[in-house]
Amino acid sequence: MPFHRRHDALAGASELVLAVERLARDAGCIATVGRLQAYPGGVNVIPGRVEFSLDLRGETDEARDDVWVGIQSVAAEVCDRRGLAFAVEETHNAPAVVASPKLQDVVGAGIRTTGDADPMVLFSKAGHDAMAVADLTDWAMLFVRNGRGGISHHPDEIVTEGDVAAALDAFEGAILAFAAAYAS
Repeated sequence: MPFHRRHDALAGASELVLAVERLARDAGCIATVGRLQAYPGGVNVIPGRVEFSLDLRGETDEARDDVWVGIQSVAAEVCDRRGLAFAVEETHNAPAVVASPKLQDVVGAGIRTTGDADPMVLFSKAGHDAMAVADLTDWAMLFVRNGRGGISHHPDEIVTEGDVAAALDAFEGAILAFAAAYAS
């Protein structure tokens, strides 16, 4: 099949995957295509269909939704140019959740008790359990340093005994700071 007559769904999906990465990065959001499957899957058969997953997260719903609009726009352009179609099946949607400022303050106070005068504040773009409890209670997180440059959810993830000890000290300091500020 000559290139000008192909409707290669994998080539189109590849363009879209790269656009997903660019659009999310430019907006300060997180987007992950964790699965991509071409059909029929023969080594010498032009893929007629591709299914892929998309996990899209943002600090705010508005930021995430703006990226989604951009992804749909690129998908429409790619499909029009390549003679393809694009369909979406949403399997999960959750609102962004924001940590409690008062709990962030006590976590910061706890970290300062370990000798770190200027604790790093992170926006966790992962969902964590906060998404499940945010409607029920205030929340904040204390992260333990990863000894391999932040690799997580992977066999190479590692924390040292010293980092665990520092995190436990910071957690204790946070509990004491909370008790001092909000016990009455």
